[in-house]
Amino acid sequence: MKKFGKFVCKNKNLVVLVSAVLLIFSFIGMNLTKVNYDILVYLPDEIETIQGQNELTDNFKMGGYSIAIIDNMKSKDILELENDIKNVDGVSKVVSVYDVIGNIPISMFPNEIQERIHKNNSDLLLITFTDSTSSEKTIDAVREIRNITDGKVKQGGMSSMVLDTMNLSEKEITIYIAIAVVLCLIVLSVFLDSYIVPVLLLLNIGCAIVFNLGTNVFLGNISYITKALVAVLQLGVTTDFSIFLYNSYEKKKNNYKSREDAMIDAISETFKSVTGSSLTTIVGFLALCAMQLTLGSDLGIVMAKGVLIGVIVVLTLFPSLILMFNKLIEKTKHKELVPNFNNLNKFIIKHKNAIFIIFIILVIPLYLANSKVDVYYKLDSSLPSTLESVKTNEELKDKFNIVSPEIIMINKDLKSNKRMNRLLEGDVGSGKTIVALISMYALYLSGYQSALMVPTEVLANQHYENFKNLLEGYNIEIALLTGSTKKSEKNKIYDRLKSGKINMVIGTHAIIEDDIKYDKERGVVYHPKKGWGTIMFEDQFPSLGDYDFNDFVANYQVLFEVSKAKEKETVEEVVEEAAAPLTKEEALDKAIAEAEAK
Repeated sequence: MKKFGKFVCKNKNLVVLVSAVLLIFSFIGMNLTKVNYDILVYLPDEIETIQGQNELTDNFKMGGYSIAIIDNMKSKDILELENDIKNVDGVSKVVSVYDVIGNIPISMFPNEIQERIHKNNSDLLLITFTDSTSSEKTIDAVREIRNITDGKVKQGGMSSMVLDTMNLSEKEITIYIAIAVVLCLIVLSVFLDSYIVPVLLLLNIGCAIVFNLGTNVFLGNISYITKALVAVLQLGVTTDFSIFLYNSYEKKKNNYKSREDAMIDAISETFKSVTGSSLTTIVGFLALCAMQLTLGSDLGIVMAKGVLIGVIVVLTLFPSLILMFNKLIEKTKHKELVPNFNNLNKFIIKHKNAIFIIFIILVIPLYLANSKVDVYYKLDSSLPSTLESVKTNEELKDKFNIVSPEIIMINKDLKSNKRMNRLLEGDVGSGKTIVALISMYALYLSGYQSALMVPTEVLANQHYENFKNLLEGYNIEIALLTGSTKKSEKNKIYDRLKSGKINMVIGTHAIIEDDIKYDKERGVVYHPKKGWGTIMFEDQFPSLGDYDFNDFVANYQVLFEVSKAKEKETVEEVVEEAAAPLTKEEALDKAIAEAEAK
């Protein structure tokens, strides 16, 4: 390394000039490097979440979503605002409760329903996007919605949170880097014997950071997490290399006639000393590349590259700066501000065995204490409560009891041979009915019939009309069956169901009357050629009408299972068989337990 040191010292002006030129190109590279805020791209493709996200994006054009709150706005104005949002590039669909209920006054609905969809003059708006939750297109759409709505719409959900995170990160990154620089200047000024050396040291490391960030252009893009961390991490990791070189140079000045010779020796010694430590650090960061979460490799590659660049800069640019500003360094020398720690050193050496034992003893309780530390994975837990997305999410939780809406894909269930018992829960306008429709359509494509059961005739009629409109031109026959359906019409429907001509039937509890044939083994609508379809229950409202629809649905499922297990035609037969000496309720509980066991 002596030859390398000689070259650096003799060509110090050239080294500084080349560094200045490289800085220009690095700044250009920094601006050309894209910052990725879509964390989903770092997850493996085989993860179920990513598969579901890709299917939603590719097949349904609804990758991300945002649940918004609108305050003190009339239904007419809300519908107009919907149209404006629908025209935003990247928006797939916008749904409010008024798309569902039309001109029906909200006051006509039960209080339980009103509180779910309209509370304290606030309404909900569901916005779905064509791309994934945190893609660039989705984030641009969220930003555009904020602009056109001028604060009238408060957006919650993950997409809105990602935008706030991005804005916060871009705003604060300069601030915390400046704080880190100031604190380092103070600390270095105390521990080093010159006021100008800390400035040169940080200038040297600053160049290394810019070089590292500029070369990221060859990676195409980096995550916003990497961008936020890399500067401070690189500053902390490589500062000690510079300190070691300067201290080595100061010790060797008295042994050489010229400062260049002292620096040559210092460069050689520094190279030997930092090679091992830098290599272990680089290997440590590169180990992150083994993570299935490729965010690790994103950070690992950039930081490993940063450490390597830091070593090169410390061995080239920093010695050149010290030699160029030698006179100024000497003028700004000061007395050591840190006391001598010789007594502490002696104490540690003298009591090394006791200190070792103390540390061993402390390992166990500290390890146990660490295991009690909770790790949070919620993004909003690390964000200020003043952000729009965080405040809106809290309002959604407090007003509408919406915490974390999810989109459930049931396609795999429908394709399997196993019976699916799936509960899909969501607020008005969240898309439950469209999920039911998609499921019924998937069954139709497979040659099966299906039935959708709802608690009221009003809702049955509404779904019937909507389904007919949505499936117009698909050659699908849909029937409406309620208690108000005339007997003659019912008989026609029964016959067409039995013959398989009706593909879908929508109705109230009338669809499970004795005149309709169901498979006792599967509990589904009869199909003479293909076998059996399925029954879906929609909108289980408690205590609505003259019966409790929730209990009705639950009992239907339980009693069916009991009948199936006992190979009886009716539940009454099962109860009569098991009744003596039990009460009817006890007999039913016993029958249910036996069915579940079987």
